Amino acid sequence: CLGYTDLPSRLPTTSSSLYANNISKFLLSVGPQTTKESGYYFIDHEDEAVRGMLVVENGKMMFPAPAPPPPPVVEKKETEVIVPEVDYKKPFIDGAKNAAYLSTSILAV
Repeated sequence: CLGYTDLPSRLPTTSSSLYANNISKFLLSVGPQTTKESGYYFIDHEDEAVRGMLVVENGKMMFPAPAPPPPPVVEKKETEVIVPEVDYKKPFIDGAKNAAYLSTSILAV
C-alpha cells in the first residue's frame, strides 16, 4: 500500500494549519509589516480587504465599508458598420458556366 493509510485523520490538522496561516497573513497585511518601521501600526484604508474588516476606529463606526466608486463611463463612438454586398446569383451563374463548359467539351469529343 502506498501513501498514508490514516489520511482522514490527518486532514483536520492540515486544514486547521492552512486556515491559521491564511488568517495570520491577512492580519499581518494590515499591521506593522506594511510600513517596515518597528512600532508603527498603519491601517491602509484604501485596501478593500482591510477596509471591509474594519468595524470601529478611534470610537468612530467604520462599518459597513463604503461602496467602491463606479468605474468611469466610457462613451462609445458610433461607427458606421459597412455591410458588404453579397451577390447571391454569382455561385449559380458560375455553376451554370462550368456545366456549360463541361457539356460543350463532352459534345466536342
